[in-house]
Amino acid sequence: MRVGLDATWAAAEGTGTASYTRGLIRALAGHANHEFVLYFRPGDEERNPLFQLDRANVTKRCVGGWGQIGRTWLSLSRETRRDRLDIFHSPSYFLPVCKAPRVATFHDVNMFLQWNKWWRPGMRAGWASLAIQTVAASRLANRIVADSHHAATQIRRVLHLRDSEVDVVYPGVNDLYFEESRDATAVDRYALHEYFLSVGVLSPQKNLEGLVRAFAALDRPKTHLVIVGRRDGPYFDQTVGPLIDELHVTSRVRVLGVVPDLILRRLYRSALALVFPSFAEGFGLPPLEAMACGTPVVAACAGSLPEVVADAGLLIDPNDIRDLAEAMSAVADDKSLAGTLSERGRMRARLFRWSTSARRMFDVYESFA
Repeated sequence: MRVGLDATWAAAEGTGTASYTRGLIRALAGHANHEFVLYFRPGDEERNPLFQLDRANVTKRCVGGWGQIGRTWLSLSRETRRDRLDIFHSPSYFLPVCKAPRVATFHDVNMFLQWNKWWRPGMRAGWASLAIQTVAASRLANRIVADSHHAATQIRRVLHLRDSEVDVVYPGVNDLYFEESRDATAVDRYALHEYFLSVGVLSPQKNLEGLVRAFAALDRPKTHLVIVGRRDGPYFDQTVGPLIDELHVTSRVRVLGVVPDLILRRLYRSALALVFPSFAEGFGLPPLEAMACGTPVVAACAGSLPEVVADAGLLIDPNDIRDLAEAMSAVADDKSLAGTLSERGRMRARLFRWSTSARRMFDVYESFA
């Protein structure tokens, strides 16, 4: 089978889409009996880690174009026709018009369900482009792949798709997070000792305002909150930053931005807990990464998170600041609880491996290619 994949999304540092694209394509390319054509943007030679994927069954193409729509619907459509593909798969929403059967991964439809959290100055044009292309891709695709059963149900309902048009393939966890850490001094530069950790794109749906309010309510003056992730528009600087100042916790909140995977692994392993009170998730990789590291997880009982975390973490109401603060205190103060969550988390994370995801994805391809 000759499979084309849009690999550009692997360059989006600090996003779940980048982690998904990297993990899936590396696992797929490990199947030497299939051929893969990876499509990049000009400049990806330096900034996209998948460009270094050196396998005999992998061909690389750089495809430019004006904007996301111009590149996808014009340039990429032209190139995929030339490459005589058996399948084209986009790891994130956007599909070209090509002759080969088409698969698109829809991680969620929160751009519609959570539209009010996107409708902010500086974010509206991006929201409109994503919404338009998502609807278009849902009509162009021969099959939609969802990250979870919860996401699949929402995708079918919002985009009016039949059950047979949407398959579920769980993402995997990078093997790095299962490995025993040998980088004991990796976080010394941050002078961190006791801290809660937040990981994810700094966007409204992640409920960072609720997290900061819950942290400020804790009676733990020596404990820090560490926030790791890429800024998404002006939201953090306009809303979360001023809230941190207002609640007088500026000296105890550290915003690190995007960090390398080895540093992130150590941050997970040294944290009291990963706190993930998101309002909506199509999957949620950070809780699984934390669990693979043996770190307790406090997560929202919203979106796909109950499906992913199950009983391996503490699930809270993301709209209840007191509930969130009490869960954070419990996991920090009760060593027995933390140990139980750590053990359950490791077991739960082992169920989500990229090798399994790749095999399931081939089943999807072969069901209609």
